[in-house]
Amino acid sequence: MHHKTIALSLAALLLVGAATFWYLSRPAISPHPPSRPPVSRNLRYGFEVKNTTNRAIKEVEIHVFAPLQETPFQEVIETTSDVPFEVHTGSGVFTLSLPPFGTALLNVNSQVRLSSNPKDSGSESQSVSAFLEKEEYEVPALQELAERLRRETPPETARAIFDWVSTNMRPSNYEQEAKGALTALEKRSGDCTEYAALMIALARLNEIPARGVSGFYLERAQMVRPIDYHTWVELFIDDRWELYDPHKGNAQSFSERYVAFGNALPNGEQYGVSMYRFFTDHSEISIKMRS
Repeated sequence: MHHKTIALSLAALLLVGAATFWYLSRPAISPHPPSRPPVSRNLRYGFEVKNTTNRAIKEVEIHVFAPLQETPFQEVIETTSDVPFEVHTGSGVFTLSLPPFGTALLNVNSQVRLSSNPKDSGSESQSVSAFLEKEEYEVPALQELAERLRRETPPETARAIFDWVSTNMRPSNYEQEAKGALTALEKRSGDCTEYAALMIALARLNEIPARGVSGFYLERAQMVRPIDYHTWVELFIDDRWELYDPHKGNAQSFSERYVAFGNALPNGEQYGVSMYRFFTDHSEISIKMRS
């Protein structure tokens, strides 16, 4: 019995020693993933514009969205069209004249340089307070979950929030009306907009600046379609924006596949979540994005 006790004690000491060695020798948690070389992506998209009347319409402005000129992850190299096109940051304007019942097909081509390593945005640190606004999220269900997911550091908290949302939410078909963070939590389902809304709410309740971004996820050069439109999240941690996509399960990864687009509304907020892909103030003109 004495020998057995000694053997068990030695085994316990060996286990403790091995665990201690593993703990001390494990790699430190890094808040940022390793970077990869920038890539260039070419994307194409188009619109069909119709004059629904029996009379000619001259010089009508058609506003459409476009890739944002510069973000922490992207830089537009060139945006062109086969029809004269005035490009602004995140939007573009066509000026068209259409005959009675006439149709115009508008094609836009954009080349964008994308990076996996976000630019340092330390100079923005004084202007991120708008992305901490949380009044609409101050309800018990959201606050309780946010507190449960709080960790010792912002990167660890961000990861806990991402893991919870991506694991506990179920994807649903696209819905035109955004449901918001509380509904997303209650139903545990939604499209990419609801995933993003819930992650933004939980991050802001943990004092992490968060914003939604809309655009397209591209694995290659391609023609993008309305059904491809997507929403994800950026969190401001350690003086830079990091990309999180709980809907696709990407945390600080594959940011070189995300192209952020602006808002087609004139004078609208360019950076953020927007459903406005095209706009005209002429009531007798119809527009649709081509599939």
